[in-house]
Amino acid sequence: MSWWDNNVSIDVFKRWVKGASAPSRKYVRDYILNKNYRSVIDVGAGLCEDYYAYLEASGLVHYNAVDITDKFVEYSKKVGIHIFNESSEKMHFADMVVDIAYCRHLIEHIEYYEKTIDEMIRVSMKEIIITFFLPPHDKEDEIKLNNNLHHNIYNKGKIEQYLWKNPRVYDVKWENFDKDEMILF
Repeated sequence: MSWWDNNVSIDVFKRWVKGASAPSRKYVRDYILNKNYRSVIDVGAGLCEDYYAYLEASGLVHYNAVDITDKFVEYSKKVGIHIFNESSEKMHFADMVVDIAYCRHLIEHIEYYEKTIDEMIRVSMKEIIITFFLPPHDKEDEIKLNNNLHHNIYNKGKIEQYLWKNPRVYDVKWENFDKDEMILF
């Protein structure tokens, strides 16, 4: 069981994540659709809010999702979404199986980001996108564990240095989406 299983109801979580219409979600979906990507893994997908938005937008994007929260996975499976109950740090997918791996508001909640980023790079053929709700900064990493839930703020330069060590990384781009979110491409 994850912290989310024990502490957050489906209804509360829906309010927190603001659904498929959240501006950063729409921005990333539009980016993916404009690139003509046809397959995505939503890593730490929660309630798979983007699934129906992809169907409405094009119907052409093959959507897979992973999450470790039992009740989120059960909820998503009940409505017919292709989701796997597994960790972002060790996904069952083959290497380079999708165009893009994407996560939103996940990295801040895990102990450290390396394994998840490595897995995202491994499973994607073209690109990864990470949306942070606690934007990385130029200070030292702030590893915060409150009631068994991480709310980490990472050093942007360290993340970049880590990414550049991977031979499949050919570009790193940061975008300040708004005052509360930063997107890494």
